[in-house]
Amino acid sequence: MSKNKEIAEIFSKMADIMEFLGENPYRINTYRRVAEVLSELGVDVEELVKTGKIYQIPGIGESSVSKILEYLRTGKISKYEELKKQVPEDLLELLDVPGIGPKTLRLAYEKLHVRTKDDFLRAVRSGMLATLPGIREKKLQNIMRGLELYEKSKERMSLIDAYQVGERLLEHMKKVGELYQNIELAGSLRRRKETVGDIDLLVSADKRFWPALHEHFTKFDEVQDVLLKGETKSSVILKNGKQADFRTVEPHQWG
Repeated sequence: MSKNKEIAEIFSKMADIMEFLGENPYRINTYRRVAEVLSELGVDVEELVKTGKIYQIPGIGESSVSKILEYLRTGKISKYEELKKQVPEDLLELLDVPGIGPKTLRLAYEKLHVRTKDDFLRAVRSGMLATLPGIREKKLQNIMRGLELYEKSKERMSLIDAYQVGERLLEHMKKVGELYQNIELAGSLRRRKETVGDIDLLVSADKRFWPALHEHFTKFDEVQDVLLKGETKSSVILKNGKQADFRTVEPHQWG
């Protein structure tokens, strides 16, 4: 996992925990914005820090930069460590499940006295979760599906299995090869790790082709759910339960 992705996930999780705790919406949105910016950066955040350009990135203020520097220096962000102590560990894990947002979890915590993952699962299976405000049938189905996908996603793929999926994804993207200049598998696959958590694909192309490239990526026939389709990053859940991320950068940012 790249440092950009690692730090973006921490800011996203900080925002989730703060929303669960009912903290300042402005600060929550600030952290979500930082997570979004870091996820969509076409440049390694460590390089931006070395050159001092990190201070020039719109959406990342001085307070957030100090947290980024702290992570690069120590591997931790003290604010995140403090926040984690305020929420039961099992509930923190549930915040990673598609379909279970901080508001839903807070309601379950306050109204149903949910304190563990097992408590939450019992609330889902017994129908108690459906008694909460805003939890309609479709929402409940999404939560149950999210739990199933989450359990699958925790299982890492062998390098060979991940490579085969990656090769099929590359073949799919080659159908629109005229829209980009470079394409490669990134992350754990590029580093040839023994096991792989998700598939990362990186493309360099003229900005005017980015929307078409992201659209084509999400049409891969092994896609089960589209989690995100943005300007520089798209994420999907594949039929095997694994996540695939697709990022676009400009040609001069390649390498």
